[in-house]
Amino acid sequence: MGYYYEIIRPEADLPVKAVIHEVNEIAMHWHKYIELIMVLEGTVKIEISKEKHILKAGGLVYINTNEIHSIATMGEPNLVLKVQINPDFYKEMYLSFPNLYLDCNSFLLGDSNEEIKNNIRKHLAQIVWEMNNKELGYRSRLGSTLYQLIGELFAVSPIYINEEMDIIADEDLNRLQRITEYIDMNLDKGVSLKEIAELEHMSYYYLSRFIKEKLNMTFQEYLTQARLNKALSLLYTDKTITEISNEVGFVNLATFNRLFKEEFQVTPSEYIELTRHKHLKKNPNKLKMSLKTSGELKEIDIFPIPTKENGDFDIDRSYALKMLFTYLETK
Repeated sequence: MGYYYEIIRPEADLPVKAVIHEVNEIAMHWHKYIELIMVLEGTVKIEISKEKHILKAGGLVYINTNEIHSIATMGEPNLVLKVQINPDFYKEMYLSFPNLYLDCNSFLLGDSNEEIKNNIRKHLAQIVWEMNNKELGYRSRLGSTLYQLIGELFAVSPIYINEEMDIIADEDLNRLQRITEYIDMNLDKGVSLKEIAELEHMSYYYLSRFIKEKLNMTFQEYLTQARLNKALSLLYTDKTITEISNEVGFVNLATFNRLFKEEFQVTPSEYIELTRHKHLKKNPNKLKMSLKTSGELKEIDIFPIPTKENGDFDIDRSYALKMLFTYLETK
């Protein structure tokens, strides 16, 4: 079974990313975030761990961390909301959360309990509302909504430990999960391909080819992306840029600055200034920066809601948000 690994770029220091898009086809893939998908308009086909579902407007589905999934059009225009949440956000309340499997799709896909499902829709809309408007205190309200959302899901879901469910039946995917988790946990320790090869009882050259084939990037490219992702979240702390560079494992500050600028077209200091100004501007949509994606440069919002991804179409932002915010009666 073919699949690819999705690196989810965090939005500033937030534990959640929201994307509204029109889907053509997104191939089988996996990532470490949990994900909720809600169809705003039209009909789409979603496959999760070999189970296929048809979702119409208002339809909801939940994807556990590391669960392989895909989404495709049914041949008609559609609008889909994806809310991706870092499972580590919930560790303060549920220490084992990253290793939990929520079996809630039978509930979400059923015809009963519309009241609870409508609460979930409202929470998803509220998350996007807060991320879109960024009014004073929005981070606190966003965190509160994320907890309310997971509370609704816990109330209706049988909960298992991932190992009990054996949701990752593919041995290659099991190995990839171990490798990427080990890299992410040891960014500051100069983790090496040779070290991982020894842990996995593989030859250095076979492991190098394995990572390239399965992640569609080299070991060093993944390591750099993981370090930059962690650095993004640390740029909003009181740490200095030098401290951040050391904490995420770059050999020196010059290397950190160079790789950061290659990826984002601005230095870490310039990125902080851009994002700080964006929080203060009345019309944040006017502040943009360049992002390097697959060798091409495109101009995007620093904190995008809609985006153009593999298999997606450009959409009318205002229309998409209007469709979503119909779930917020008081707004």
